[in-house]
Amino acid sequence: MRIAYYTTDEVNRFFVRRWARAAGVRVVCPAGPRLIDGGGGAVILDLDFLPAEVRAGWLGRVRAGGVAGPVLVHGHNIADGDAAALGRLGVRVCRGRVRRAALDGWLDALATHAGRAG
Repeated sequence: MRIAYYTTDEVNRFFVRRWARAAGVRVVCPAGPRLIDGGGGAVILDLDFLPAEVRAGWLGRVRAGGVAGPVLVHGHNIADGDAAALGRLGVRVCRGRVRRAALDGWLDALATHAGRAG
């Protein structure tokens, strides 16, 4: 499984890649937030780094059902309304910094879903 992680935070990038590798998952970090698109694959977003207009556009796409694939978002400034809306749409929300337990739980859910689909 390959996951795209959009962040500019080198510490988060280091830990997410390390934790994912331990779970047998490859994480790639595409450059730039302009095209946040996992191509239907899994995506992790660090909402703290996105420019306001990109973040608003992405959140709008999610709410409109325009984002395919599983998503995990994390960030310190996720509004309650955004967190609730994202959760209802199946997006896993981790408030604050990304945590290993949240990532592991999300990866487990992905593996379980993939096992049922395959």
